[in-house]
Amino acid sequence: MTASASLRRDYGVSIARRRDGALASRFHEYKATNLFDGTLSGFWNFALEPMVDHLAAWDAKDIDKANKIWDGGLVQLHEYVADMGRLHIRYKTAAWLRGLIPSPYMRSPMPKPRQVEIDTLYGLLKNLGLN
Repeated sequence: MTASASLRRDYGVSIARRRDGALASRFHEYKATNLFDGTLSGFWNFALEPMVDHLAAWDAKDIDKANKIWDGGLVQLHEYVADMGRLHIRYKTAAWLRGLIPSPYMRSPMPKPRQVEIDTLYGLLKNLGLN
């Protein structure tokens, strides 16, 4: 089963694939222009629930619900994590905070997460109702 089929079955959200590996930072633009397939995002690793809810509301053309989810903390999480210099460290730290992986540390020479990053991510995830 493909990831697309699994998400469609489990969450009722259609996620197809792009061949060029579109950046997730533009997923709204890609969704609006039918180019969402293949959009890649580390956010699926630690913020699956609000991401799927947001996209399901979008697919249902429920703009009020989609905006409520996005403006209810998801955009703040996206903006914080998307610092390209710390992106993968923050991805891994967020996944660790959710209990999805045993350690937030990456292999050397990658830096360790800063305490302020851990605290900020914890607050942003908590604000979204993610533990």
